[in-house]
Amino acid sequence: MRKLLQKISEDRQAVVGRLNGGESSLTIPDDLVFEILLRLPGKSIARCGCLSKLWASIFDSQDFTDRYLTISSARPQLLFAFQEDGEFILLFLNSESRRCPITATYHMSFPVNDVKEIYSPISGLVCFKDKRIAKGRRVWVICNPSTGQSFTLPRMEIWGEKLFWV
Repeated sequence: MRKLLQKISEDRQAVVGRLNGGESSLTIPDDLVFEILLRLPGKSIARCGCLSKLWASIFDSQDFTDRYLTISSARPQLLFAFQEDGEFILLFLNSESRRCPITATYHMSFPVNDVKEIYSPISGLVCFKDKRIAKGRRVWVICNPSTGQSFTLPRMEIWGEKLFWV
């Protein structure tokens, strides 16, 4: 982490020097910047990573990734998943929020036909069984609420048994 903070400091000093014509100015300490970045939501991290190579290198570092996962997994959150009017709806509630405890902090929906089983999220992924229109059979679907992506698990038959690969 020291090497990463040193790189941040050197790059920032070069930028500040160019902006101020070589004059020194007050800056935020590097460890404080690092701590602030660790507390950003995932969507903001993705956006900030596109700002510069420096920011992308910070977010791509193993130290940042490990610390970010540790901090974000410690934040208590509730996930409500249900089906309504042909949509699979996911509501995220952050219990640390000062807002009304029944107000969703994040909302996402996926078009579905007939969800029968929903399983607990694992590492941010939610698995559910849906009836797809194509063949009228139930298939397993995995969705990533943070990206809005979902995909159907391939169906395989081995020795007369039906298996799904994850």
